[in-house]
Amino acid sequence: ETIDKNSITIIDIVIGLHRGTYCYLTSKLIQLQQKWDDDHDPTKHIEKNRHRLWTFFSNIVLGIRNIKLFELELANQLNNTWKEGFFEILIQDRKTDVAKQQWIRNSDILLDYIDNEKLKVLNESEDGSLGNIKQLLMELKSGSSFYEKCVNKLTQKEVNKSVDRIWNFFNESLIHAIEEAGKQAKDSPKNCLDAFLKTLHEKNLPSSIKSRLPLTTNAYGSVDDQPRHILDSVVDKLKSVVPNLTSPTLLLQGNESTEILKGIREDAPNNEAKPRCNHACRLCGAPCFKHAGHSDYHDFYHQPAGLMGSRWNGTNLIAHETCHEHHTRKDQFFLHDDQKWHGYDEFPALFNYSVPAYPSRGIHISEYLMHKYHEEIAEFYGIKPNPPVPAAYCEHTLNSIKEDIRKNVPQEI
Repeated sequence: ETIDKNSITIIDIVIGLHRGTYCYLTSKLIQLQQKWDDDHDPTKHIEKNRHRLWTFFSNIVLGIRNIKLFELELANQLNNTWKEGFFEILIQDRKTDVAKQQWIRNSDILLDYIDNEKLKVLNESEDGSLGNIKQLLMELKSGSSFYEKCVNKLTQKEVNKSVDRIWNFFNESLIHAIEEAGKQAKDSPKNCLDAFLKTLHEKNLPSSIKSRLPLTTNAYGSVDDQPRHILDSVVDKLKSVVPNLTSPTLLLQGNESTEILKGIREDAPNNEAKPRCNHACRLCGAPCFKHAGHSDYHDFYHQPAGLMGSRWNGTNLIAHETCHEHHTRKDQFFLHDDQKWHGYDEFPALFNYSVPAYPSRGIHISEYLMHKYHEEIAEFYGIKPNPPVPAAYCEHTLNSIKEDIRKNVPQEI
């Protein structure tokens, strides 16, 4: 444009103008190239935004650290409490069911179960051959312990038959609570960790699990600026802590019945709903038929005292009589505690027992044992046989006793 406007014809000037224009354009293009490089070069871009990027990555690391700490804490607590939580559900469920069983609150029915257990220990065959009377006498030495053993066995049966169902319920409820907590946290616009924790606390989880969960998330900071899918790892981790058991029976320790019976005693709405008292008569070994924790006198369906080794003074002959029969005859017994003789009408003052009364319930198995195993019982206690036994004792048979028991005790027990 300069050449044309000024009609320049001198060749050197024309060449100079072209050279200058070239240099100018080259310089401009280099500047443009440098500007483009500055705007698009990754290294320079990172360098230029170093502070902002450092803040960004610090937040990422902090968020991951916080949520991992949150995840680890919940996983550790759940790992330490899931088994305790399962037993809490198991015992509560079985306690409710066991409390409804007739044998827990009806002494007559319970005594049939105890008699049934005696027959199992005796293991007498139908052909009339002798059973394992020595083993039975060994177990009956402590009437209270034998009673507890029978009641615990009945209770443990109720536990064993329901453990699979209760485990499935517990497992499904816990997994659902974890998944629901994750969903609520992901849907929460802010304070997502608080939402996760709040949901777990609101679910109907066992108190032994909930009591160990954190109450706040202050220690973990905020992760609200992180993608919500990061919470999936928390859910997956917690779900992995709860084992997928195919045989939850293996978790049982065998002492669940003790906790169940303790709970029934403490929570029973009235005395009739409580288990029976486990105190045994000191003279004949019969169990008290009143409710656990009663404040009045113990009372019993007294049995032949010889079953507990009672013998007549001077002759060392085994005693056939029950405490009631001794009382009726005005017999006396020797008490080693004070080295004195006492009458049976002293039961209330001596033992906190009712005066022995005629039993309103049959004691057939005790009379049967005294008749059939008279000599074996005497030998077991190192005393002398005392034939003949009362004729009424001889009327009972193994089959008749079993038939009476089966009126209240199922065949499979």
